[in-house]
Amino acid sequence: MALPAAADLWLSGGDSAVVSGTDGEGLNLRAAPGLDGEIILSIPDAAELDVVDGPMTLDDGTSWYDVLVEVDGDWLAGWVSADYVEPAGLAAHVYRYVASEGFAFADNTITPGDSSEAASDVPIAVSTDGRGVVIRSEPSSAAEQLAAVSDGALVDILSPNYIDDEGVAWSYVRYGGVIGYTLTSGYETGDWPTTPSSEAGQAIIDAAFTHLGIPYVWGGSDPDGFDCSGFTWWVLSEDLGYGIPREMEGQMSTGMPVSRADLEPGDVVYFQNTYQRGVSHVGFYLGDGLFVSATGQHDAVGVSSLYDPYWASRYLTARRVN
Repeated sequence: MALPAAADLWLSGGDSAVVSGTDGEGLNLRAAPGLDGEIILSIPDAAELDVVDGPMTLDDGTSWYDVLVEVDGDWLAGWVSADYVEPAGLAAHVYRYVASEGFAFADNTITPGDSSEAASDVPIAVSTDGRGVVIRSEPSSAAEQLAAVSDGALVDILSPNYIDDEGVAWSYVRYGGVIGYTLTSGYETGDWPTTPSSEAGQAIIDAAFTHLGIPYVWGGSDPDGFDCSGFTWWVLSEDLGYGIPREMEGQMSTGMPVSRADLEPGDVVYFQNTYQRGVSHVGFYLGDGLFVSATGQHDAVGVSSLYDPYWASRYLTARRVN
């Protein structure tokens, strides 16, 4: 039996839960709390979830949990209705969800927005050496062509990438009023668009970009390999001479607090509850909803989106060091 109301009393961040009571229909994982949230995928009964936060009760009376679900070795974040989860300890059968054939993450996944609306702030530049990309009605080279997009155009990424039966990765995108699928390989992953920045902020971004692709190394604090705070420390202290502490908590005490609405390129952004509870990740804001950090998401210094459901739900604060 599902535990609609009682589940709210038992589940909190860090708990394990299972999907229950959907009568075989599965539980929708959504990009935002509420029935209007974009559906990412359906999770079957008895699949295990890790609760990040919640429950959040909306004006319509529905309650939602922020959760993580393991899909083919990757962690996918999203929101599920509290009506269809129960504590894992009460379930007769529990298993880690393995996605059905046809759904998988591409190795070079482009960061999605957390909804169609948010994705409009996460543009990705088409880069194909002049060939452009074709938007198709389905993730298949045989599907109907909806539009052609030339190099340099900005496309909104609406969902995680899919891999078809032939192992080809497709991205679900929006370009103007056209929504469909394109080959994932046709996008720029290094020259990211940014909003105008201050001189100091631009210097931070320029220094950070010189380290793109350097491997992620736990405890690393030099160009042979960085962890997240090692990367921000090196850029600010070694590249630019700011002299901030190496430890993340010390870095967070440096600079002027900045609200999320007032972020500017070069601001230092902090996240919580990633690999551990509390402040646990840091990077540099680039503008246009993007940030650069040393992260296991890329196994390197790479670019991510604040609108990715995983990062959006873990955003903590920001500091301006100039």
